[in-house]
Amino acid sequence: MSNSVELKAAARQFAEFWRGKGYEKGQTQPFWIGLLKVLGVADPDQGFIEFEDKAHIDAAHGFIDGYIPATRVMVEQKSLGKNLRAAVTAVGSTATNLTQSFASAMRQNPSKGVVLLEGKTRSTPSLSALLRAQIMYDDECALSTYLLVLVAPINEFYRWYNYRAAAGGGVSYPTDTMNPAAPPNGATNGRAVVFVHGANVSEDSARGWAAEMFKRLWQSGADMDYNAFAWFSDKGPAYNYHENVSNAFVTAQSLAQTVNSLSGQRIVIAHSLGTLVAASAIQDHGMQVEKLIMHNSAIPSEAFDPSLSDPSPLNKLVHDEWVDYTNACWTSLWHEFFPTNDARGRLTWKGRFAEVNSAVENFYSSGDEVLEFFGQGHNPTWSDGFSPSEGMGRRYSWQKQELYKGRASTFGFAGTSDWAGWGFAENWLNVRIWSADEANAVTDLSVFTTNTVFMLEPPSITNSVATRFETDCFLAFGIPALSPPTGRTNLSEFGVTSRDMNGATFKPNGIPTQGHGDVYMNRWLHSDIKNLAFPYVRKAFDKILEVGGLE
Repeated sequence: MSNSVELKAAARQFAEFWRGKGYEKGQTQPFWIGLLKVLGVADPDQGFIEFEDKAHIDAAHGFIDGYIPATRVMVEQKSLGKNLRAAVTAVGSTATNLTQSFASAMRQNPSKGVVLLEGKTRSTPSLSALLRAQIMYDDECALSTYLLVLVAPINEFYRWYNYRAAAGGGVSYPTDTMNPAAPPNGATNGRAVVFVHGANVSEDSARGWAAEMFKRLWQSGADMDYNAFAWFSDKGPAYNYHENVSNAFVTAQSLAQTVNSLSGQRIVIAHSLGTLVAASAIQDHGMQVEKLIMHNSAIPSEAFDPSLSDPSPLNKLVHDEWVDYTNACWTSLWHEFFPTNDARGRLTWKGRFAEVNSAVENFYSSGDEVLEFFGQGHNPTWSDGFSPSEGMGRRYSWQKQELYKGRASTFGFAGTSDWAGWGFAENWLNVRIWSADEANAVTDLSVFTTNTVFMLEPPSITNSVATRFETDCFLAFGIPALSPPTGRTNLSEFGVTSRDMNGATFKPNGIPTQGHGDVYMNRWLHSDIKNLAFPYVRKAFDKILEVGGLE
């Protein structure tokens, strides 16, 4: 820097940029390169600082996060909130002593002691390491055990089913159903667990979800054969939700075939829109399961109980421009003009998954931001929920995607569809065919059977012999829900066992502020089951094991 003024300005800019950031694995290198540039090192990444050098201790090795040879400075970096003084000990070929304070704490409360072993080189069952672990206290052995440690990539501990291609998605990691060579498969209580991820999850992210859910179930003590199921849930940008609802229906048959091929009792655990894949697999394709454990389900609650459909204009799922129109002309109620043997009579979310209820365990959250309804008015604007503190679009997104069905012709921006929905039938001058007064004056409501107030798009929506696949597409793109999402609704009184993860029972340790901030303080958010550190969500996994019989 040429002078102290520029140096101070650069330092302030650096500090502001890194405020609140702190991911050790992904941000250590750019942090130190940026800091050294502020301090006047022109090209610090050209040999001035070295990253992740091996530190050899006997036959073992660890890694130094950073090393500056010229000044012999070693860098130990930790993620934000981690204690830099926390003990991390490299295990060598000889005995490694734990601290006396740790041993004392273990003796006082044995249930709290954790020794975390991290492997650096993979092994096979025939080359597993046999470790002897002893906890000494006052020169007496308080605990002695032998551990058979197997080091292998996490994906080799379970089966991977990739059906992204069923809905036209690309596949880089094909299905791998070889019986895992590593435990825990092969020595279980006969329970097969299948995990199904939610919407807007790429193929790489699906692998991450699968691995994280496996580790958390296993760390909770689950006795299971674990299987991960991937589907094409990220078609287009994140706001392209309607496409992925359709893909969920399309993929349901593949899930049913996969689950039914597994031996033993089957437990399906699904998150967000993945619950629709699972519910459709049961309702439409005969998937046989002991339990369907739904987390933060994105399915309209009326699909499980029709009485939850609310045709009142006060319903926040009714578009602002339709509140003055009689509900007899709404797209969501058009099905009532037709008998059940007419495909148009199936154009409703009401009772869509009524036969699934007995298998469902509904883990919902009254603090879910994605499934939250706008509280400062009837409908949110497109920009509501787009502040950085609200997740740049996550908040109210489920409510918006229902309100924006049929609104593409009016708004013409992302997240809308041009199928029926809350779109108006218009003449060639783009003027509405029906005013609210004209619609409300109709006494013979059967007029709306063919002379609709909503736009009949696509024309095939009038097909009385449409297939189930076609009517499901209409549901995805053009039939608005009139009930809140299952993942934010207590369905206990409607025959579906429900538990609020946002309650104190599931949050004995509270919720960390990082990633939640002032807006979401102490709220269980949409993907917290995976995103929060395990101690914060342990109670939810304990309950999963209990209701699934996986203990």
